[in-house]
Amino acid sequence: EHVQAAASPGTRLLWTEHSGSAPSTKIVHPGKIDSDRAMQVCGHCHGQRVPQPLDRIRDIMTRGDPYDAGEDLHEFFVPIQKGTKVGATSFDSRFWADGSPRLSAFEYQGLLRSKCHSEGQPGSRITCISCHSMHGGDPKGMIRERNRGNAACVACHPKLAATPNLIAHTGHAADSAGSSCYECHMPKITFGVMEAHRTHDISIPRPGDTISMGKPNACNQCHLDKSVNWAVREVTRLWPKSSASGAASKLGQFDQPEAARALAAGDALVRGLTTRALGEAVKNQTRPDFTGPLLLLAMRDQYPIVRYFAANGLAALDPSRPKPDYLATPADRETAINAWTNRFDAGALLRAKGLHDRLSSGRVEVDIQVGE
Repeated sequence: EHVQAAASPGTRLLWTEHSGSAPSTKIVHPGKIDSDRAMQVCGHCHGQRVPQPLDRIRDIMTRGDPYDAGEDLHEFFVPIQKGTKVGATSFDSRFWADGSPRLSAFEYQGLLRSKCHSEGQPGSRITCISCHSMHGGDPKGMIRERNRGNAACVACHPKLAATPNLIAHTGHAADSAGSSCYECHMPKITFGVMEAHRTHDISIPRPGDTISMGKPNACNQCHLDKSVNWAVREVTRLWPKSSASGAASKLGQFDQPEAARALAAGDALVRGLTTRALGEAVKNQTRPDFTGPLLLLAMRDQYPIVRYFAANGLAALDPSRPKPDYLATPADRETAINAWTNRFDAGALLRAKGLHDRLSSGRVEVDIQVGE
């Protein structure tokens, strides 16, 4: 209706003269409606869904999507959750064991789980446009410059805007990743479109989740050379009144550097996220003696996405060398790997391989099911 009306020069002139007060433009502005309905506008695409009821799919496939912006999305669709089934098809592998999304296109479900949303005042809660701006942000993340730091979060938590309070809260230097709200509460532990993305299940760091359910934790996304058990102890030390850390494990694998452990023992998605994090560590010039051998091992992974992140990491580590082709044949990849071996200490390479072989012996392969 808006497009049809706008085809008339007279209507466009009228809209200009009244500058939005009257008449109606037939456009729903998410910033001017109830916050829950506003979030549903985004969730319509950024929250994979099934029809409600399920047999409505026949009508959707013949007549079209019945939802219009501003309506109650849940009258037409139900967001897919862990446990959702369509016939014999399960969506469990698209979620971590606690129900938070493992993949992109489930941002709506993540935010629905977050206390930042659920404990807000209905109608005026945090929503997608609290951080994102469709017309004013950067093309990749649609986030305005001011919201790329802690500004969006301290809007609701103003006490943490003061540097001494921030340091007391995080136990990290104010300008470090450990004092970044996003890095700690929205780590990059979801995957899609050949990239790692921030989870929108805004929560506190729980390193014990890695032990109990294989879910990457925020602490070891930065402290790749430290173990999960180390992270459990550190969370207990820094926030003694919190029970979030979980219990340390008696299994020896969780005393190993988490990047090495996850790269060997994790499923395909965990290995991909870990390799991508190693590549970021290289860009930040963090422990090339540690990251390099692991990236080289990742070039032998059976999953192309793991090799893709490994090749990018190696190229960032030493741009003077040819970047390995992550889609090359196994024989050609092995030749490329051998060409890189003299870049690293022989002892470090041997130790990394030995640890990898031990930790990967009992690994169970689980496919990455993106399904976007």
